[in-house]
Amino acid sequence: MSKNELVSEIRLEELKKQIDDLQFSKENLERYTNSLLDELKNLKNKVEIGSLNFNSIRGDIKSKTQRLEDQNRLQELVNILSRLLANVFTTN
Repeated sequence: MSKNELVSEIRLEELKKQIDDLQFSKENLERYTNSLLDELKNLKNKVEIGSLNFNSIRGDIKSKTQRLEDQNRLQELVNILSRLLANVFTTN
């Protein structure tokens, strides 16, 4: 084998090694990318569930607030009616 052939053979082996290293890196990047995509999908699902829970809680609070406001108005009416009746019976 001539010196040029030997150098070419060595260079060819180096290039094959680089190709193997690049292929390995590519596969690792693909796995890492897929893993990140899975994590993002899971995070998106958690955010959606959290949003649904938040909306449900917000609806509960809104309806409880409305009930409390209605009860307060009713209590005010009862108090006014009680005072009016007390005035009617004390003036007669």
